[in-house]
Amino acid sequence: MTRTLDIPAGERSKLHLFALNTEPTETDADATQKTGAPAAKLLNIPDLDADYAEVIAVDDIAELGLLQYLIDGYDIDPNDLRAHRTRINALEGHALIVLSLAFQDQAHTISLGPALTHIATLPTQGPDWSSDRSIETQSALPPAPAPKRPSNAAMMGRIATYTLVLMFALTGLMIWIAG
Repeated sequence: MTRTLDIPAGERSKLHLFALNTEPTETDADATQKTGAPAAKLLNIPDLDADYAEVIAVDDIAELGLLQYLIDGYDIDPNDLRAHRTRINALEGHALIVLSLAFQDQAHTISLGPALTHIATLPTQGPDWSSDRSIETQSALPPAPAPKRPSNAAMMGRIATYTLVLMFALTGLMIWIAG
């Protein structure tokens, strides 16, 4: 029976943890290189971004433990791991860690055959860019709006008005002198 895992398009801030159900000798070379290249093959996603996938030998991090590795290395909240603690601690051999960025905003359906077991999908914590302080420096202020330049039609209207006023004044002056 083949199960599937659906990855929606545009998925963000998720970590997918899989157990590799293969003999360690088959994946030792890939695991020691710490690259995600075998992940593309295992997940059957040729355009998977290998920079965001990792195959690790659980024995290599036995002193730290996989739970602590996820907390320290991937900034997973320990409360999010609580429900999966037993399955993660029971992992032996190799694990596959895939971040949402590896899927490059594309939807995928992953077939979980005999080589892969999905352990957990966990939320990752990104950097908190919020702040309660406002920036007080002059360079942080928005630029002052540039003065609005009058249109050509407005300028021509003003010139015509000034010309008419001047002609009226001259006509009035000529009538006053003649009279």
